[in-house]
Amino acid sequence: MFGCIFSIYVSICIFMFCGIKEGKPETGWHHYRVIAALNCILIMGKSLYFLKLFDKMAPLIFIIVKIGWDIRFFMFVFFIIQFSFMVAFYLIG
Repeated sequence: MFGCIFSIYVSICIFMFCGIKEGKPETGWHHYRVIAALNCILIMGKSLYFLKLFDKMAPLIFIIVKIGWDIRFFMFVFFIIQFSFMVAFYLIG
């Protein structure tokens, strides 16, 4: 519960201070949307924790967590490759 309240507080602070600091209110909205998107992902992850309380959903959640743990090294290499392509296309453009 504290994490949700803290994330809302941080998103409001970023919205208010980034727009005022740079003098452009639309930049504050951009930062707010980024934080709101991250909050949505975190809340969906937290909902998986509460879905474990149901007997029929618990095995599915455990399988998802196990699969995520098993592919962690692949995802690490995948994100390195993604980052290298991101930098390459940024330098081209």
